[in-house]
Amino acid sequence: MTSPAIHLPTNPLARFQEVFQAIRIDARWWSSFTCLRYAALSLTTMEGNPANLARQLWSTSEKLRRGGGWASPLQSSIRFLVAASLMRHSRSPDRFFNEVERVVAFFRESKLPRGRAHEMLATIVLQQQALAADYSQVRREQVRRLHGVFKQMKADHPWLTSPDDYLCAALLAGGKDSPKQISSRVEALYQGLRQYRFSKGNALQTVSHMLYLHPSPDHEVLRRFQNLYQAFKERKLWMCESDYDEIACLTYLSQNTPQIVETVLKHREKIKAMKPRIGANEHFSLACNTAFLELIGDASDVHWIVDLVGLIQAKSVLAAQQAAAVSAAT
Repeated sequence: MTSPAIHLPTNPLARFQEVFQAIRIDARWWSSFTCLRYAALSLTTMEGNPANLARQLWSTSEKLRRGGGWASPLQSSIRFLVAASLMRHSRSPDRFFNEVERVVAFFRESKLPRGRAHEMLATIVLQQQALAADYSQVRREQVRRLHGVFKQMKADHPWLTSPDDYLCAALLAGGKDSPKQISSRVEALYQGLRQYRFSKGNALQTVSHMLYLHPSPDHEVLRRFQNLYQAFKERKLWMCESDYDEIACLTYLSQNTPQIVETVLKHREKIKAMKPRIGANEHFSLACNTAFLELIGDASDVHWIVDLVGLIQAKSVLAAQQAAAVSAAT
């Protein structure tokens, strides 16, 4: 996955707070402040006046809402996360909709299970990969390769793998390894994490996908993940599955575990004071990401994580919405 050149502010946490406060001015009581905060996080690495970025976010998200139709996933709050991604890559909503229609047709040709929202998130990744390869549009071959990766995921974890894995399948399909090679290493990472007693399930599967792209040897990556997770527990934080993806991002930093943990905790205390009130899981997540931006330095090879964070959050929001819908129906 590629990313546009990012602008690293001197103080990422302060910049994030400024951007969010600018966005918040036009929010209503029913607005999803969680999605707005993660959209602000994505925009933290964009140059420009916070007020201008906020206006563009609201404008772009409204175009997505209107252009998607009444049954579109973009009627929900994930449109703010999609809008932030489009802004970062200088893409218009119209161009995005046109590309989604093309890519969804490729999904149907490949006889992949339907999942409109997840196909949409995968399209964002496929577009970025196409751009990196100097393609003007997503190619049919990209979706066929995604299909191959998805089939291997399904073979390893038939009950866990579903359309909500299209995002990660697209991410993994962007490399040169064969689907079988990808699956073999992903499964090794998954089982390695299980040996450290991390809970099996969708969250752990997503982490194994994120760690697949790590440049370090697998045993080092697994140990680093365990060390970071355990270090937060030792500082009396209530850690759970929802924190796995944040820890996975932190493994990409070059600093030692104590420095990373101290930076995250320092950011967490400041984020806890933000208004409106932020839940415990979310302020830890946001702190991990602003700390990541503070510590990343000039390691441009991991700037793609800035984009991935917003997409993973969109995937999480979709999962929560689907769970709520099932609960309501029951």
